[in-house]
Amino acid sequence: MGRAAERSPLLERERELAAITAAVDATAAGHGTAVWVEGPAGIGKTRLLRMAREHAVAAGVRVLSARGSALERDFAFGVVRGLFEAVVTAQPALIGAGPARLAAPVVTLVEEPSAAAAVTSARLHGLYWLTVGLADSGPLLLVVDDAHWADEPSREALAYLARRVEGLPVGILLASRSDLGTPHGEDIREDPATVVLRPGPLSSEACDRLVRAALGAAAPAFLDACHEAAGGNPLLLEALLATLSENAVAPDDAGVDAVRNRAPAIVAMLVLPRLRHLPPEAGAFARAVAVLGSAADVRRAGALAGLDPSTAVDAADALIAAELLTAGRPLAFSHPLVAEAITAHMSTAERHRGHYRAARCLARENADPERVAAHLLVVERLGDAWVVARLRAAAAAALVKGAPGATITYLRRAVAEPCPASELAELLVALGTAQVTAADGNGYRTLRRAWELTSDPRAAARVALAVSRAARNGGIYRPAQDIVTAAVAALGDTDADLVDELHTELAMASRIGTAPGTPSAARVSELAATAAGRGAEAMSLALRLAALNPLFEPGASAAAGAVAARAAELASRVAVDDVGGFYMACNTLVAVDRSAAVLPAVDAMIESARRAGSINDLGVATTMRAQIRYVLGRLRDAEEDARLADRLAARYDPGVRRHTKAWLVCCLVERGEAAEAENELAGSGVPMTLAHLLMARARLRLAQDRAGEALADLDECARRLRARDIEHPNFAPWQAWSAVTLLRLGRAEEARTRAADAVDTAREFGSARAEGVALWATGLVERSPGTLSEAVAALRGAPAPVELARALIDLGAMLRRANHRSDARKPLEEGLRIAFDCGAGALVAAARQELVATGAHVRRRAVTGPNALTPAERRIADLAAGGASNRDIAQTLFVTPKTVENHLGNAYRKLGVAGRTELAAALGH
Repeated sequence: MGRAAERSPLLERERELAAITAAVDATAAGHGTAVWVEGPAGIGKTRLLRMAREHAVAAGVRVLSARGSALERDFAFGVVRGLFEAVVTAQPALIGAGPARLAAPVVTLVEEPSAAAAVTSARLHGLYWLTVGLADSGPLLLVVDDAHWADEPSREALAYLARRVEGLPVGILLASRSDLGTPHGEDIREDPATVVLRPGPLSSEACDRLVRAALGAAAPAFLDACHEAAGGNPLLLEALLATLSENAVAPDDAGVDAVRNRAPAIVAMLVLPRLRHLPPEAGAFARAVAVLGSAADVRRAGALAGLDPSTAVDAADALIAAELLTAGRPLAFSHPLVAEAITAHMSTAERHRGHYRAARCLARENADPERVAAHLLVVERLGDAWVVARLRAAAAAALVKGAPGATITYLRRAVAEPCPASELAELLVALGTAQVTAADGNGYRTLRRAWELTSDPRAAARVALAVSRAARNGGIYRPAQDIVTAAVAALGDTDADLVDELHTELAMASRIGTAPGTPSAARVSELAATAAGRGAEAMSLALRLAALNPLFEPGASAAAGAVAARAAELASRVAVDDVGGFYMACNTLVAVDRSAAVLPAVDAMIESARRAGSINDLGVATTMRAQIRYVLGRLRDAEEDARLADRLAARYDPGVRRHTKAWLVCCLVERGEAAEAENELAGSGVPMTLAHLLMARARLRLAQDRAGEALADLDECARRLRARDIEHPNFAPWQAWSAVTLLRLGRAEEARTRAADAVDTAREFGSARAEGVALWATGLVERSPGTLSEAVAALRGAPAPVELARALIDLGAMLRRANHRSDARKPLEEGLRIAFDCGAGALVAAARQELVATGAHVRRRAVTGPNALTPAERRIADLAAGGASNRDIAQTLFVTPKTVENHLGNAYRKLGVAGRTELAAALGH
């Protein structure tokens, strides 16, 4: 059937062929393209892809091809492996260094049992740079047929690549069925840059032409019957015509009755009689190939069919001659519908035996565990311990690849086998952990079930920790407390380190930092005091503890801040496995005016995350650095960090955008970009359920003169913080800002009360920064230059340059309005200088306006040179000036080389330089 189809003319596909040819030519010319071909089975997609490959080879474009498989749709990165495995095996240096190495577990058959679990984003990053490396040696076309059967991680990878091929000599061509009723490929298909082709059914005229070419002159009724039966589908029409020809059906009115079955039956009409006319060994061989799928070769299929090697070769040749298999190797059916027809006529027992034997065969050959598991997913559930073991091996392999979805699939199937009772709890822990990683809401319930089945106290304690963390992730605090409390009681004092970890987890789950008399509070307080001498594990616990107390307890700032600082110093030298705890500790350090102390640890975590390709850790650490740089007045750097973190969150974890948007909006408001801040916030759709984000929007609303809305956000921010017993004013200075907002609304008495409360709270917690901000608000409310001077004095001793600039400028403005113009100039000029150095454009504009009103001559800063660069342009220019290549910069900032090229071009123009060699001098390095 395959060769017959190839011999027929390609009709009514001129538009599709022209579009694909143009895409291949664009790839050859260095312009990235993505083409999506969609239609029902047999409409001609595969033939279009074959012609595209032929044109690409003729144009000097390297082609890598793969095909999805119904059997292996759960095989994590199976299609991606099909694309890259052969070329990487031939050129191992492609994944030997740089970020491309992160793709190694995905595209090679080498098992890495000791490899740590990875997140999908790291593998996608590695695959992108592997593709870039391949494209360095010439244009590259990636072709995937039957993409509807591609596994989910492969679909993610292809979508990831498709979004980044602009400016690269890389083309992506995919074909997918549209008649299966299941969603697939939306990210690629819906991208505006993707060319989407939908070949339609052949017209009756085209069908008539094919019928006459195959059978000769035909009666009109016969032509109509053929067109109706095939529905204009070229493959089905070819199959129908081949069947009619083999059965010597005349194309006249009498032959109309022979054309009655619809599309699937037409293929079966062709396939099954052909198999019956072949030797029985050929039929057995065909069924074995259908069972094996992409793993089929003559040796395996012959063994599965019970044939000796010579007979297996004869069977393969017979099937090729009958046009059921394609010529050449590896073995493949002429069309997926042929495999479907063969499989559909196998009994359930026959399919079970075939897939079970195939799994055994592949396992004996040490095949990829997921290739073995693909067969076990479809066998009957018979309580076979070997099946459970193979599924667990596949789950481990998928986890190393960074495919938690596939891990979950294999482990669920293992649980359902059912697995031996002795393994069930352990298996459920693995399943629940994978579910939590994949943000599957069933993770908590699975882990709780595992805890209930675990009898050993130490093992139960470890499971209890996992249960509690999963519960906290889902906002389920009370059950987490109960389970950890029970684990503490069962464990006793037999394992001091584990007990410490349980108590710390209980503190985090129950917020008992506000109840110093409880047993767990006493235990963790002792831990905090002794952690410095107890090593990295104890310090990690202390780090999390320190993240609790200062935010809740006045007077705890100094001691807990010191513990957090020691933990952060340790984190700058050793790996941190509790990124969430580290983030909390960083918040603590910011709250207790130790922002600069944690910056080296955050920088170290960012570099570690980049080396490991851990997008999650990179996003968390970069978000934290954006906050720290914001507090330290490095607004341009903070904005660039926030933008990078937001890009990562948008792609990999949209829920985190509440945090990234908070600091991005804060930066933009301070930089005088209120309109852009509004666009960032409105366009993201993030829920306003985070105190920092509410604080950021309140600041934006004030900048927009929408004080009523600002006050509503500040009140909601306060409500949320109080619900969590967080009182520290530096976490979110809502009291001071609400006092200023109330003043704007003309509610002076309420403003005075709120300002006085802000001062009291700041002094209670002992924070110079918070006191300075509270005094600034009080000075505005009371219209008191003296109080504003006190605010300036307090802020000079705190890491708060933007707040200091604000207080100075407001002090100068108040003096100017009181007609003390000469006295006003000094604080205004100092405030202007600090604000400009910070990149606080809104304050710079305010200071200029006030200085002009005093009669001073204000020199306008240059709008060209380094200060004209955007944060992204400055960051890229700095890296380029330091000797980094475009590729190095792209890898560091997780952008494409094209993005780097564009930003560098803008930087050259603004700096007035011709190229890299002049950058360092122009930037003042």
